[in-house]
Amino acid sequence: MTNAELNNFRPLPISDTHIHYLYAKPLEESLGIFKTFIEYFGMKSITLLSIAQGSGHRGFDPTCNIKGLYLKSRINGDGAARAYVYGSPIHFYDERDTAEGYLSQVEKMYELGVDGYKLLDGKPAMRKALGKPLCDPVFEGMYEFIEQKGMPLKIHMNDPRKYWGPKELLTPGQIARGWWCGDGTYPTFDEVYGELEAILTRHPKLKLCIAHMGYLTDDYPHAVRLLEQFENLTFDLTPGAATFKSFTDNPELWSEFLERYSHRIFLGSDTYNLIEDTEENVARGIFERSGGRITLVRRMLEHRAEDSFEYAPFGTLRPINLPDGMLKNIYTENALRLHGEGREINRSAAIREAERLHYELSHGAYPEFNPEELPLELSNLELIIKHFS
Repeated sequence: MTNAELNNFRPLPISDTHIHYLYAKPLEESLGIFKTFIEYFGMKSITLLSIAQGSGHRGFDPTCNIKGLYLKSRINGDGAARAYVYGSPIHFYDERDTAEGYLSQVEKMYELGVDGYKLLDGKPAMRKALGKPLCDPVFEGMYEFIEQKGMPLKIHMNDPRKYWGPKELLTPGQIARGWWCGDGTYPTFDEVYGELEAILTRHPKLKLCIAHMGYLTDDYPHAVRLLEQFENLTFDLTPGAATFKSFTDNPELWSEFLERYSHRIFLGSDTYNLIEDTEENVARGIFERSGGRITLVRRMLEHRAEDSFEYAPFGTLRPINLPDGMLKNIYTENALRLHGEGREINRSAAIREAERLHYELSHGAYPEFNPEELPLELSNLELIIKHFS
């Protein structure tokens, strides 16, 4: 039984624009997980977002971009769905972080055939580690290149505003993950958004998508002002479930917002290359903390208000029952308009990049890399070289 059949969802294709492959696994295992995901959720397309560093699931992975290209190639070759991949740059946090270095990284990813770029740099811990604003001149060449090439850029901006408030407002789990930003050492929520606006003012044609609705569903005027001021700005609807608490509390306001901007909002789930190891979950394709997010989004957008349900820790959530035309935009048509057929992978460049990474990892070029993962990633790189050869 598919996810749509199980939950009585409408017969609409969906495209997930926010998927990660963060866990250290053999590429063939990750590929199998994503194929299960595509089939179970009825995916028209998926967008794989590389994160080379800064994730809470894995500290550092310089092979992330080339693995995404391999997964894209295999998924597209099977024809079950269209796959896209966004590359992400590496920060060294030393003298190697230069304007020329950042530009060189995005140029290389473009040569390889990525479909867009992913930045985690607006997340509080990453922004603090950078030690410089997102609009710093060191990044200008990178933004200009992405803008000139017409490439999509997805960025994580901040976390919920309450993370800057009193520590007791956070759960013990949130505190343990280092999400509290109220100790005075982090840029404020509004400061980081000011940096983003500076980028968009300098680069008005930049196709920039803010993930997780920018954590702005508690500030409707701010969300509207951004979309009205910057015509190429978009949001993705990847949960935080606090988003849907706002929808529940103000259903008419947010239904009108989604109607007005349905052509600028994308579906996302934050799915990973991980399935919980239970017989039921493997059979049904339920994914750790992520497959449930697609179900959450679809229940909130498709079902009727009387089909309310409990969702910890936010209590009762009430769906807003959007019409099919709006859902088609959000679910898949926006993604297909943005990406089209996708960019062709440069197979010879991919081989060179995999060979370079294999050599550098073998010779200890990345001291931040977890040595326990070295045999796995060398094997993955050898598979990539063989595939693209």
